[in-house]
Amino acid sequence: MEYCDTSKIVIERTKKDVVSNIVLKKHYANTWTASSDIYAIYYKSGEHKFFDGDDLKLIGCVIYGNPVGFRVIKSICEELSDIDVLELKRLWIEDGYGKNIEYHLSQHITIPKKKVSVDIVGIGFILRRVI
Repeated sequence: MEYCDTSKIVIERTKKDVVSNIVLKKHYANTWTASSDIYAIYYKSGEHKFFDGDDLKLIGCVIYGNPVGFRVIKSICEELSDIDVLELKRLWIEDGYGKNIEYHLSQHITIPKKKVSVDIVGIGFILRRVI
C-alpha cells in the first residue's frame, strides 16, 4: 500500500449526525461518547458529476472530548484546567486510502477557541494555551 496522498484528504469540523453512523457501526466500541470537537475525514475522488466542486467520500472521523479521569489533567501539568485538555475519544479511518493518514491528521487538525495555540502530543491529547 502506498503512502497517503495528502492532497486528496480533506478534514473538516462537523457535527455528530454526519459521522455517528461510522462510530456506531464501524468503530470497535460501537457506542457514541461525550464529545466537544468532531472532525470528518473525506477522500477527494475528483470533480462532482452534478455540482461544482470536489466529489468527497466520507472515509473516517476523529472525535475529541474532555478526559474522563478527573486526575488526568493535573498529571500532565499542574497549571492546566478542564478546558485546557482534550482527549482522543474515537478515531476510525477506512482501509485502502494509504498509509500514515493518522500522521497527516496530527499535522492538520487544530481546534480554535478564542486565541490559542494548539500542540498535539501524538494524536491523543491536545493542549491549549492562551497566546
